[in-house]
Amino acid sequence: MGSTDRITSVRLSHVDLPLSTPISDAKVLTGRQRPLTAVAFLSAENTAGSGHRGLGLGHAKRAGPPLAKLLDAHRESVDVCDTSGGFLSSPLEQVLDNADRARARGVGGIKIKVGTPDPAEDLRRVEAVRTHLRTAYR
Repeated sequence: MGSTDRITSVRLSHVDLPLSTPISDAKVLTGRQRPLTAVAFLSAENTAGSGHRGLGLGHAKRAGPPLAKLLDAHRESVDVCDTSGGFLSSPLEQVLDNADRARARGVGGIKIKVGTPDPAEDLRRVEAVRTHLRTAYR
């Protein structure tokens, strides 16, 4: 049973927690990104008209519906994208099969990886996936 108690205020707090060892990836090696030296945390302290207070999702759990609904959100769902089926190490035929399986599960978007030493190869793979999806799912 849900509550009719409405959230009357939200106070946001931001804290950066330093990492003992910076985190880096390939983008750091190419100079496109700096190492990650801290993790940012954002919290929301919610207060309801009844005086109940909660941190983060403390109100969506007590009242029943998700916090987004209590804040008057209007979306019921979001589109999803498959980001794990198009690795550079996968042959093109496998990428196309992965795209078909994702579509069969109701996934609306497909992401494939690019960044081979040959940009023409990247373009060929992207065009092949695009053509396959347009042909198979008209």
